[in-house]
Amino acid sequence: MQKAIDPTISTWPEENPQLIGSACGACGATVFPRQSHCPKCSDAEMSDTLLPRRGTVIAWTTQGFPPGAPYIGPTGKDFVPFGVGLVQLGDVVRVEGRLTENDPEKLQFGMEVSSWSRARCGRSQRETSKPGTSAGSRSSPAARAGGQRTVRLPRGRATPHHPAP
Repeated sequence: MQKAIDPTISTWPEENPQLIGSACGACGATVFPRQSHCPKCSDAEMSDTLLPRRGTVIAWTTQGFPPGAPYIGPTGKDFVPFGVGLVQLGDVVRVEGRLTENDPEKLQFGMEVSSWSRARCGRSQRETSKPGTSAGSRSSPAARAGGQRTVRLPRGRATPHHPAP
């Protein structure tokens, strides 16, 4: 049985799941994950908002060693390095996420990505895909059919995006 890591961060298991953030009614800032108070103005006038499914990789790196707790993946000789990226979702918010692509030669700043959901190890994980690139074996059937690269999203907090005045 598939189980969401945290059922409050997305609309999964809907067919086209979206991340759920919070929008501040006082200053207009949008944040992920949901928060009760705005990190920009400290107001409590926060409401749930569905985040865009499309975005752009604005920064990335590769993780060459097993992370600390609460990481539950392979360690030692079984560990496989993975990419980590910061994705700007539309003009709304930036989300940090684990990339399924770990080859630095295939990762690019400015890569266009779109999110989708995939179950792995009995847990739900967010992923995004880039049109027009090779995905390899770690993508969904839909991504393979379209030749898309996959990128997993998110884990942890995102950078708040503050709208221009």
